[in-house]
Amino acid sequence: MQGVGDQVTAPAGITPYAEANVFCRAMRRTAGWRPASWLYARILPDIDRFVSRVTGRTRTFVGVVTGMPALLLTTTGARTGAQRTQPVLYLRQGDDFVVIASNWGQEHNPSWYYNLRANPSAKVTLSGSTHDVTATEVTGPQRDLYWRQGCLMYPAWNVYKKRSPRQNFPVMVLSRST
Repeated sequence: MQGVGDQVTAPAGITPYAEANVFCRAMRRTAGWRPASWLYARILPDIDRFVSRVTGRTRTFVGVVTGMPALLLTTTGARTGAQRTQPVLYLRQGDDFVVIASNWGQEHNPSWYYNLRANPSAKVTLSGSTHDVTATEVTGPQRDLYWRQGCLMYPAWNVYKKRSPRQNFPVMVLSRST
């Protein structure tokens, strides 16, 4: 495992921003702009769910146009108990999925974060396969390492951080249940 002072590299399978093609870099960059992120927050989840449905749960719109990995996260509502599915960017750490609760830099954490805090058991759908996972929030040096790795892939997270009143965006590790 890397230490806090170690050089940060993108996890395996993640295309760093600098290595993405021109179109994907442009899509990643515009997501950091306030008007674009406001719009994307309102339309992309529905588009991602649609693209996922028509591709047999193998692709998301965000994954296609940005080259970034996105999974479908199904959580149990903290207040309602209803199942909610949301597309979320992720990093891989071995067999685990790492997700960052940026919520497009908005004032509050995304609902899936609160759902996972209340009910850590969830499902991840990725490339047509669904996995049971258990969520754990990470803090300290481990959180900071995942944050830096994520920003190598998606620099807009740094832009969101600058404009958000939140101190830090929570980072959750979704471990496959056995």
